[in-house]
Amino acid sequence: MITATLTLAAISLILFLIAGRRQDGSNVKGIKMGFVMFKRLLPLLVFAFITASLLQVIIPPNVIKSWLGNEAGFKGILIGAISGALIPGGPYVAFPVASSIHKAGASLATMVAFITGWAM
Repeated sequence: MITATLTLAAISLILFLIAGRRQDGSNVKGIKMGFVMFKRLLPLLVFAFITASLLQVIIPPNVIKSWLGNEAGFKGILIGAISGALIPGGPYVAFPVASSIHKAGASLATMVAFITGWAM
C-alpha cells in the first residue's frame, strides 16, 4: 500500500512539474479539478467503506464461507456474479465490498465472478 501511494505521489509530482513548465496555469487548474473530483466522490467513498465494513460485521464468516467459499462451488460463483451485477456504483463501491467479502472467506473464483458481474 505504501509503495502504491508513493508511486502515485511521484507520478502526480512529475505531472504537476510538467504542467508547470507550460506556464499557462495548467498545474493550478489540474489541482483545482482534482479537488472538485475529490469533493464529488467523497460521500460515495465514505458510504462504500461503511457498507463494506458493515457487511463484514453483519454476515458471519461461516455463512460467507459456506455460501461463497471454496466449498460452495458453482453456487458461490453464481451468487458472486449475480451480486456483482446488482451492486450499485463504480469501482469505489465494488472493490471495497469485494475486499471485505474476500477477507471474510469468499473464494477467489467467487470474487472474480463478483467483479466480472459488476463490470458487465
